[in-house]
Amino acid sequence: MCKRNLLLALTLALMVLNGCAVSVVNWGIKMKSPVPAETTAYSDEDIDISFMVDDKSINFDLKNKTPNGIKLNYDEMSYISPGGVSLRVVSSNIRFSDRFAPQAPVVVPPGLSISETIIPAQNIFFRANDMAYYGWDVGPLFPNDAKTYLGREFGLYFPLEIKGVKKEFVFKFLITSTEKKK
Repeated sequence: MCKRNLLLALTLALMVLNGCAVSVVNWGIKMKSPVPAETTAYSDEDIDISFMVDDKSINFDLKNKTPNGIKLNYDEMSYISPGGVSLRVVSSNIRFSDRFAPQAPVVVPPGLSISETIIPAQNIFFRANDMAYYGWDVGPLFPNDAKTYLGREFGLYFPLEIKGVKKEFVFKFLITSTEKKK
């Protein structure tokens, strides 16, 4: 009985740990466009935005510097893979089962900020035949060995709407280093 409980507890712990995996690589990334920078931050008269990339998602902090609301339409955004493929993105706030359904736009009020995580919809999948984990999971942004991405670019098509006028950004990033976390 005790062995069975121990085995059950170990199995549950592995399921939780596998489902809540953290980044295993420190990605050295710098911005190539719209303005080259040694960081992943960009600023203009309307916005301040910074990005953080982990193994499965892209996080951003956006500050609205305008006197108007800024609309983010996730259905118009896309992730541009290192291979140059454009992929639909979803906000991490959606149910994974709805990853291909339309998403409601988000408005960032004047002077305020939003912190968000976006994931390529195609990277979200259901694990039904895995002994260690059963449920929704997210595949990696960069599926091969991390070192194969050194010197490669990826990006985000990131349109915003300010006072009814669309402002389109293509943020391109260069992978400058990779280091396995200890």
